[in-house]
Amino acid sequence: MTVKCTNILADDYTRTFETVDVFVASITDPKTANAAIKFLASAFPVPASLEHLKRIRRTKTNTEANSEPELSVLVCPVPRDASDDSTDVAARVSAALNSCPALCNTPLRIVPVAAYPPVTRDQLREWSALWPLSFHEPRKEAPVVFTDADLAEIEENFRALDGTALHNSNEDNGHSNSGATPSKLKTAAAMFDPNTHELLCVCVDARHIHPLHHAAMQAIAAVAQRERALRSSLPLPANSAKRKSPAAAEPSMVSSADDIADARGYLCTGLDVYLTREPCVMCSMALLHSRVRRVFYLQPRPDGGLGSAHKIHVHTQLNHKFRVFKVELV
Repeated sequence: MTVKCTNILADDYTRTFETVDVFVASITDPKTANAAIKFLASAFPVPASLEHLKRIRRTKTNTEANSEPELSVLVCPVPRDASDDSTDVAARVSAALNSCPALCNTPLRIVPVAAYPPVTRDQLREWSALWPLSFHEPRKEAPVVFTDADLAEIEENFRALDGTALHNSNEDNGHSNSGATPSKLKTAAAMFDPNTHELLCVCVDARHIHPLHHAAMQAIAAVAQRERALRSSLPLPANSAKRKSPAAAEPSMVSSADDIADARGYLCTGLDVYLTREPCVMCSMALLHSRVRRVFYLQPRPDGGLGSAHKIHVHTQLNHKFRVFKVELV
């Protein structure tokens, strides 16, 4: 069997190349470049949306080795508002530049530049052809490349779901509140601890019993029940390490009995989730709040929360991000 894992990344990694127009001026005397940049930083600060653009570009216009490079400097973006005529705006910008000796009487030109910062080296190579760009590779969100051993483990973990969903389809423990019948509810979820390679639970979709009993919600509840039993059997610690994700830093320490509820971290901190289907938005948010480490799923769904309709795991305004992979077992 062949295992193929597709990283479900933020749209930044897959977006097409888009440009925005900016006003650019030339610096005829390289010795005045510092004065020009200092003036522009005060008179025309680069907006936050364009901070990925470098302020100055050096280009060789003469093939001679000893020739001075031509310096072009980014002045400001061209307004996108159709009500602003670019010619009138250019005239106002030129008038402002005349107060700087290094840029006085310098003709303006409009140049297209990358509208968004690059997040991959391929984007950097393509997009910087128009204008030089700053680049900070986002290591935490970069695509994951699995080894053969990793893929073998992923395949083995999915075997924990073999037959579970089908078995669930033959059970009918109540009346459906969502209009679905047990024969249609064949979704299963499993939780693993990657530190110990332990299978913590395997749960099935039980919406024929209750509309909120999705497989992922059932798995979180199963981990909660397991944690509750474990914590109730532990004495109140003077010092106890929180359970951390394998990639986390040194574990924090707690020193009060009042912290016993937090002594092992968030409910699913550092755990891996395996699903036969992509979770819905409700389940995706529940997994996020539980602080899972990674999610693997086999079948996407049109209203899915981790890749199809939404990408909750990489939402910029949420305070936890986790890895998600769509898996094909061929």
